[in-house]
Amino acid sequence: MVCLVVPDEKLAEVCGALLDEKSREVLLSLRRGPLTRDQLSDILMISDKDAADRLENLVGSELVRRIPGTGNGPDLYALEFSMEISGEHINSELAEDLYQAMAESFYSFLDKNSEKFSDLCEALGASLGRAVEQIFLASVSKIVKNLQSELQEEDRRLSAHMGGTAPT
Repeated sequence: MVCLVVPDEKLAEVCGALLDEKSREVLLSLRRGPLTRDQLSDILMISDKDAADRLENLVGSELVRRIPGTGNGPDLYALEFSMEISGEHINSELAEDLYQAMAESFYSFLDKNSEKFSDLCEALGASLGRAVEQIFLASVSKIVKNLQSELQEEDRRLSAHMGGTAPT
């Protein structure tokens, strides 16, 4: 299972890029965090020119963000959306702990709001499971959107570190 948090206006571009093998390779390589063009070339075992072309295409479609290098540091490239592939957790124990904490409060939330969910099911003509899924995904999207500014600040600090300058 793949979980994507993508701005509405970018969904078609993300789907198109995932269908294109060369773009998909870049997007999947960047899902764990920003990379330099040289790092991407090494990971994908492609020429620097090919990496530059692929990145230019994805930056142009605003699916990848270029973080200008500072000092002598290289530019970094990061996804403009969030992607997680189920089963490829960086730390599965930590993911399980977060799941347990969220599930406990989530089910309590469902109990407290059962009438609202019943009303939503009726309004949508959807099952309870589908209504809960949609509300949950909307909530996760808001959380990830709020994290985006923090991620951009981290990318800037990483770029400064790679360039040998102190972050400002």
